[in-house]
Amino acid sequence: MKKTLVVYYSRSGFTRQVAQAVARLCDGDLDEIREADDRLGIWGFLRSCYEVLAKRQPSIAPVTADPADYAMVIIGTPIWANHLASPVRSYIVSRRNGLRRVAFFCTSRSTPGDAVFAEMAKLCEQKPVATVAIAAQEILAGRHMSRLDPLVKAAAAVP
Repeated sequence: MKKTLVVYYSRSGFTRQVAQAVARLCDGDLDEIREADDRLGIWGFLRSCYEVLAKRQPSIAPVTADPADYAMVIIGTPIWANHLASPVRSYIVSRRNGLRRVAFFCTSRSTPGDAVFAEMAKLCEQKPVATVAIAAQEILAGRHMSRLDPLVKAAAAVP
């Protein structure tokens, strides 16, 4: 069994940047949640808001890694309208039975992550071993790396 998988969805690139850093620091595998349709521009933004408020589960492309092959899965999401991104919802719902142990991170312009983490834990049907919320301003300033310690420690503690 492999140790750590970092899986994420990113619309603007902030969550991708954090996911890449987490995977590198944890020596974990990285897998991106992708969709067939893009979310660019105002229509993509409006569609994203509608989907999270309606708790939709859009179709996502097959991911390359099976979370059941990992001792821990770290899931990353941007915050959209105070909720996790709808593609992440789709991922969790379709793969929750294969999740042994989870940790979460989120990125946001200003919203704290507590409600998003609670929503993710409910969908995963388990409590995360670590959570980290990172503001976009921290990423832009390069101050996010030191904030990743809880995720790195949780990954290191996996047998």
